[in-house]
Amino acid sequence: AEAVTFQPCSNAPSQDRYVVQEWAIGDTGAPWKFAGVFDGHIGEATAERIVEVLPGLVRESLEKLPLSNPPGDNVPAVSDLLVKAIRDFDESLLQDFLGIFPGGIEEATNMTDDELKARMDEGDNRARFDRAMSGTTVLVSLLDPSGSNLWIASLGDCHAVLGTQTESSEWQLQVLSGDHNGNNLEEATRIRLEHPGERECVMDTKWGTRVLGAIAVTRAVGDYHFKLPLAWIEIWHRVKGNINFSITTADAWKARILTPPYVSNTADVLHIQLDPLSGNHKRFLIMSSDGLYDLRPEEEKERPVTTYALEWLKAAAKAQDSKANLAMEVLRQGLGGEHEGKVSAMLTLENKNRWTDDITIIVRPL
Repeated sequence: AEAVTFQPCSNAPSQDRYVVQEWAIGDTGAPWKFAGVFDGHIGEATAERIVEVLPGLVRESLEKLPLSNPPGDNVPAVSDLLVKAIRDFDESLLQDFLGIFPGGIEEATNMTDDELKARMDEGDNRARFDRAMSGTTVLVSLLDPSGSNLWIASLGDCHAVLGTQTESSEWQLQVLSGDHNGNNLEEATRIRLEHPGERECVMDTKWGTRVLGAIAVTRAVGDYHFKLPLAWIEIWHRVKGNINFSITTADAWKARILTPPYVSNTADVLHIQLDPLSGNHKRFLIMSSDGLYDLRPEEEKERPVTTYALEWLKAAAKAQDSKANLAMEVLRQGLGGEHEGKVSAMLTLENKNRWTDDITIIVRPL
């Protein structure tokens, strides 16, 4: 697999993170192949933590699994362990956060602002606090040693696209990731069913449908200010000081918090059986943070990801033929492809604020 992460604005450090690993487990003779893209928000603390911890959780779970032959018999167990590893990671963030206040919410509420600040400055409390209260989407792929079983686990709005060349050299595309944001009617309906009678649990805004009128994604790790009772949110508010949402006020948002959690930590997992390729046909898995898809022109915002993924796949195939970096060529295609003026403008725009979202891409030939 080849990867690239990109943020051209020097004043805006990327909050994306990625990881690519291979693990020799058992005596299969070939490795398990793991990759993940994590699009952080409200800082990079959660994304930074997940690349350190999640791969180990998945690997440890695989090592404990009585893996069978044929490999297809393992499909449900591997799917379940991916869901559990992501949930366990998220719950570890909560336990680390709650550990800052051994006396629970009563202790935290009774602290003065100075006492809260002093507690935050003890040991790694500030880091534990930030890891729980910032957040990240999750997109993970796992390929078994046979190369015939692929799993995709997703929370949030990163994209995984599988492209396979057909006999006529056309591309067959599959979107493998979930679309976990408020604009997805299924996700909005799920949240409304989980919070009956709460008209503002998901709200239409000028930026689309948002959870509690504030956050776009409906599933993520971290983001405990959308998962904890209001009393804990007040502690977060006191520690953070000003809370600024682009489309709502802090007071209006807090008034909507009635029956948390509102953001889920349950991943969607999809298993794909990969048939052998014929001839010189190619197959690629492209994983990306939503920044790649967001490069599309404003007038094309409603077009599906597959519209652009076809060009990404062609770019990857061309790069493979010329032995170039696959992810770099997909990035170039997203930035403008052969249109050098567009690419140059994206790279050299003089602006002290970010003009494009963070972009991270992993391309794996299969």
